Amino acid sequence: MKPAGPLHALVAALVLGSCASPGPSGPAAESSDPLTAFYIPGGSLDDLPGPLAPDAVPYYGPTDRGANPEFAAADEALRRDTIAEFGSARAASDMVCDTAREAYRETDYATSAVHFNQAWLIDPTNPEVPLGFASIYHDHGNTVKAREFVDEAVALGLESSMALADAALIYAVGVSDGTGLGPAEAEALGQQSKELVALALDRAPTPDARQYAYESWVLVLLQLDDLDGAQSKAALMDAAGMRLTPATQELLDAAASTPTR
Repeated sequence: MKPAGPLHALVAALVLGSCASPGPSGPAAESSDPLTAFYIPGGSLDDLPGPLAPDAVPYYGPTDRGANPEFAAADEALRRDTIAEFGSARAASDMVCDTAREAYRETDYATSAVHFNQAWLIDPTNPEVPLGFASIYHDHGNTVKAREFVDEAVALGLESSMALADAALIYAVGVSDGTGLGPAEAEALGQQSKELVALALDRAPTPDARQYAYESWVLVLLQLDDLDGAQSKAALMDAAGMRLTPATQELLDAAASTPTR
């Protein structure tokens, strides 16, 4: 099954707020998004409009902010003030990530990327930051870079149920797309995707989080061309009193009606 569009649209109408504005039906690369020239496959910093560079590229691109006294002072003030307000670097970074995700759900990718960078300045070890950049790359059709940033997020210890579900789906879309993957790599990545979404379900702390994890599992299996598995998970949801969102049900029905080769 081919990638079905922006990540937040794939899980629209769950609990992240994207149900009110599910976004475009195709990759952001087809829109007028100002980050398109950088985040799409083959994009480069040279293509990014001047006012956005480098604040809207991951980790500020090649800019050494510590070498610039003005940047260094501003970054230190950001860390000091936010940690004082929220009690720790991780708590402060998480709050800024929340702001970044709000912009992401509105497909304001430039603002989202700027806030993810700020979250990184506060806590460079926060796995939610590379996951955020992975989501932006995903929405721009760059599955290779999206996978790389999910790799980083997982290595940093991605923990929350919803984050694990998103990581699993990005991996699965990467397998479906296939760019840069040999057969053995695709098989291993598909298995890792299933393991991550299973962990997401295991860690789901609330009914909404369980709904999100289950629905993500259905989407993961659809991306991996496992229709039987997707239908099985949908049946488990039904037995538990949960229902697929219309968007996911439509994908499942479409897969079921597609003749197999």
